Amino acid sequence: MPVRDIRTIVLRFHRRLTADPYHRYRSWGHCYRYFARRPFIRGERNLDRGALQLGFYLASWGMYRGSSILLWKDYRIHRFAVREILRPTYDSLVGFRPTSEVQDTHAIAQILGLAYAIRDAYRDNLRMVNDHRHSGNITDTLVTKILFGTLACIPAYDANVIRGLREAHLPFSRLSGHHLEALFDWYHEHNRQFRRLQVRLRENGLRYPVMKLVDMYFWQKGQ
Repeated sequence: MPVRDIRTIVLRFHRRLTADPYHRYRSWGHCYRYFARRPFIRGERNLDRGALQLGFYLASWGMYRGSSILLWKDYRIHRFAVREILRPTYDSLVGFRPTSEVQDTHAIAQILGLAYAIRDAYRDNLRMVNDHRHSGNITDTLVTKILFGTLACIPAYDANVIRGLREAHLPFSRLSGHHLEALFDWYHEHNRQFRRLQVRLRENGLRYPVMKLVDMYFWQKGQ
């Protein structure tokens, strides 16, 4: 893949943000910046604030429409997921960058463990209010958008990103260790291009984690 291809595609996405200081995609930056202050948030012991940040980001990124379970709930539905995300055991996933096979393997186990915990948090919450109709509808799209918005450890697997992955011969059917291994291997092959973009691009002073840039690339390519 030519270096110019990655740079051009990521910059095409980023131009939308530079052209509009109130663009809805900026909700990702607000959410990520909030959750990056993990020790402070844990000290506050206020899950509602994190739930409100997460809920607005998810709404801006298309998760409050159609048949989504979130369309029928207020922001407090996210509190138990926020509690899982803020556990100290996941601090190493904030802004995760693949660097070695050992580190990648450990991160994959943590990502999948947290993904399961997030699913269980929503299902338990829905069962608690006897909403069995929606308890089985915690999709990979929702879970990965949450991981992306709060930790930026993997891309958000929506329709555009999945199309972009397929163009790069990284087919995606579900969130799995096999797929994450392939994604991180792909990143290792192209890490220089993404690291250069990381130095160059900012959003309100925020330096993009590399997985944010990877998401921008695949989303734009898939679109």
